[in-house]
Amino acid sequence: LKAYAAGIVKGTSTTEFDPNGLLTREQLATMLHRSWEYISSVSGDSVPKSNECLTSYSDANQVSDWAYSCVSALVAIGIMKGTSDTSLSPKNSCSVEQSILLVYRLYNVLANS
Repeated sequence: LKAYAAGIVKGTSTTEFDPNGLLTREQLATMLHRSWEYISSVSGDSVPKSNECLTSYSDANQVSDWAYSCVSALVAIGIMKGTSDTSLSPKNSCSVEQSILLVYRLYNVLANS
C-alpha cells in the first residue's frame, strides 16, 4: 500500500493489481526506477532519464511503452543488463537472483552518488 501511495507500483491495469502474479523484468525495472525517483524527490538528487535506443537487443521491441524509458535508463547506467548479449527478455519472469542483483546495483549507484 505504501509503494502504491508513493507511485512505485500502479497495478497491472486500471482495475487490477495482481499481487500474486509473477514479476517481469520490465515491471521490476519500472518499479526500481520509480523508487529511485521517489527517493530523489526527497533527497533532491536527480534521476537519469533515458529513451536510449535499445537496438543492441533483438527483442527491444517487446519492451512495453509504459516501461521503455525506465528500462532504457537502467540499461544506460548498467543497472539492468540483458539475459544474453542480444536479448533483454523484458516479458520474462524476473528470478529472485535477478531481482536481488538489480536492487544491489541500484543500491551501489545510490550509495556512491
